[in-house]
Amino acid sequence: MNRATAICFEPLDGESTSSLLLRAASSLSPVPGLVVEGLLGDAEVVASAVHRQDSVDAIVSNLGVERDALQRTMIHRDGENLRVGPFVVRTQDIDQTHRRVCPAALRNDALQGRSPYQRLNWAIRVLRFDADTGGSIIDRCGCGRDLLWRETARIDECPACGCLLWEAAPSDSECQDGEAVHFLSKLFSNREHRREEARSALPSEILEWTEADLLELFETLGLFSHPEVLMRIPRADVELWSRAAGIHATLNGMGAIRNLIECAFEHPPAGADRFWPARRMAFANLAIHRCRSSRARDLLGELLRSFV
Repeated sequence: MNRATAICFEPLDGESTSSLLLRAASSLSPVPGLVVEGLLGDAEVVASAVHRQDSVDAIVSNLGVERDALQRTMIHRDGENLRVGPFVVRTQDIDQTHRRVCPAALRNDALQGRSPYQRLNWAIRVLRFDADTGGSIIDRCGCGRDLLWRETARIDECPACGCLLWEAAPSDSECQDGEAVHFLSKLFSNREHRREEARSALPSEILEWTEADLLELFETLGLFSHPEVLMRIPRADVELWSRAAGIHATLNGMGAIRNLIECAFEHPPAGADRFWPARRMAFANLAIHRCRSSRARDLLGELLRSFV
């Protein structure tokens, strides 16, 4: 493979490494898996390409990709978190098992004469809509089959039914928790002006926090919106709605954040004994202690102490 041919494989705007390799492989061979296997060692691990620093030299030399451009398509360690393009997120925020795509954006790619491709930020789980098109991000075809990276040969097709995803995708469902969903779409947009618009709505105290810090704040704060949940703290079960409640309070300012915490202690349940306030405070402290962001822990801990 010579560099003159490979030079066309430069990443597209915001593209992921996995998408780049599939585009290149499809152009170079009628059996794309052989190309991917040659670069990564296994045709079924194309999802791992975004993490594979050990394969950078092979990709650069065989596909003619500029090293810096390739690095921008990858996910990097950032302390305990991950850096995804301009974003710093938690490890659990990334889904590279399912192929998360926006059919509307893929259709726009095709209409504009470029190869449909996966944007790296679509791998961020909390992102449910593409900020540029407003289209839903999906991980399942309209035929009912999950879109898994290990079965993927083309970004824009379902490996089960063979349909183009914008033709077979399920219709967009009504957006619940719209304020939170649209805020996150802007916060994780590939466009800087949209990211700035999202951050301009945040209280000045947290304006410069990383996305990982903000998500920890939203989800921990949201637990205070339902005191009965605060007593159990089943974080995995309540992640979605607790995040939405936390975002709503945060976008209304520090006063709303304080009020949300205060409300968790205002109205004891029927039959509560005299130890109820102490138990509630203990669970509140536990919720804050389990928060993985030191910034969020410090802020929420300071607010909580003001009620003692």
